[in-house]
Amino acid sequence: NLRSSYAVQFHDIPGLLFVSSNIVALKHLMTASLDSK
Repeated sequence: NLRSSYAVQFHDIPGLLFVSSNIVALKHLMTASLDSK
């Protein structure tokens, strides 16, 4: 039904934010390590 699918999408938002923030942090770490060399 529609409501359960919306609940699943709503609960996936924190996970998506966590993954995207980790990707941004990894990019910063990679650029920082490249700059230090």
